Amino acid sequence: TVLDMYGHLFDAGVRTVGRLLPLPEKGSGHPAVVLRLRGRAGLGATLEEVLSRYADKLAEVGGRLYLTGLSEQAHEEVIRMSKLSLIGPVRAYMVTPIIGESTAEAQDDAKAWLVSIKAHEHRHGDEGEKAEDEADSRTKNDAVQGKTEQDE
Repeated sequence: TVLDMYGHLFDAGVRTVGRLLPLPEKGSGHPAVVLRLRGRAGLGATLEEVLSRYADKLAEVGGRLYLTGLSEQAHEEVIRMSKLSLIGPVRAYMVTPIIGESTAEAQDDAKAWLVSIKAHEHRHGDEGEKAEDEADSRTKNDAVQGKTEQDE
């Protein structure tokens, strides 16, 4: 799922966004949600709280949250956020001059992650959680280092 956040996101707006995000359901597989944040200079504490809670809900059902289009300042904020860990279910992608490029990269990464989980489940039966852990460990270093399209 790709969602685009636009408009002013002050406290009330951020909380409304939090209520409107699609809720992951148990048994829905491994949901991957890409949230486009292009054009935001910074994110702020309220958005950190909302995204942290949402990432936790996704993690409970084996999902991931991909934040795309982040300005350099917003990307640095995400790296420093204590509640929004890039080691867990969250991935962050910096904005590029080409609109949609970071979102496309996140979609590609999400598809590759899902394929790796499905392949492992196919090979090893009901050991999907192990596959997810292995996929997480393979991408952990990229996430911690703040992988961006500009790095490649």
